[in-house]
Amino acid sequence: MRTTIVVALVCGLWMGCSKSSSEAPGATAPEATTGAEGTTPPEGSTATTESTLATQPEATKVKTEITKLTYPATREQILAAAGQSPDFTESEKKYMMETLPAGNYGSAEEVLNALKLQ
Repeated sequence: MRTTIVVALVCGLWMGCSKSSSEAPGATAPEATTGAEGTTPPEGSTATTESTLATQPEATKVKTEITKLTYPATREQILAAAGQSPDFTESEKKYMMETLPAGNYGSAEEVLNALKLQ
């Protein structure tokens, strides 16, 4: 059985906004197959699903990135910096997005504490 996966692209902190030829008006979405293990994305698909698990990143990797920021920094500024870094996987970015509380942070150490990495 084949089902069509509809993926909503979100332009924001985690992904850039660009249209490929497959996203052009009138283009059809690739099809996915459904098997015993669930839905398998179409071949060549780079989209992630909501079921992607959040993975805690290594503290040293986070510290390397967040020490580049000017403090005080807001949650949005911190997540934007992490989102632009190729060093973090999507699941690590998801962890930071889910774990970092809203607010202003006075130092990289405060961010690490808030992310439960210290």
